[in-house]
Amino acid sequence: VCTAAPAAAQTADPILRVETGMHTTLIRRVVVDAPRNRLITSSDDKTARVWQMPEGRLLSILRVPVDGGHEGQLFGVAVSPDGRRVATAGWTGWDWDGKGSIYVFDADTGDLVTRFPDLDETIGALVWSPDGRY
Repeated sequence: VCTAAPAAAQTADPILRVETGMHTTLIRRVVVDAPRNRLITSSDDKTARVWQMPEGRLLSILRVPVDGGHEGQLFGVAVSPDGRRVATAGWTGWDWDGKGSIYVFDADTGDLVTRFPDLDETIGALVWSPDGRY
C-alpha cells in the first residue's frame, strides 16, 4: 500500500539542463486526454510534456526530481479522466530511497501536486481508473 507524501527535490545541487522545446531522447509513452485536446509524452530525458492538440504546441514541461545517471527517467504516464492531473513514473526515487515513486502534476499549471513513494518496482506503464479515484 502506498500513501501520498509531499513531493520535494532530493538534492539541493543544481543540475544544468538545456531546454530545446522538445524531447531530446527516447519518448517512452504517449497518452491523450479524453476530449483529445492534449497529448502527454514521457521520456528518458527526464521530462513529461503536455502538448496542445491538434497544433502540437508545447503547453508545459513536467519535471520530477533528477540526479545523474538514470534517476528521473520517465517510462510511464497517464492522464486523469477529467484531464486535470497527469501521473508519471519510471526510474524515480531509486537513487535516494531504493524504492520507486509516482509523481502527480496539475495538467494546466505543470505544478507538482503529490508523490506516491515506497513502490517496490520501477513503473513502466500507468493507467487511471475510469472513475478517476485510482
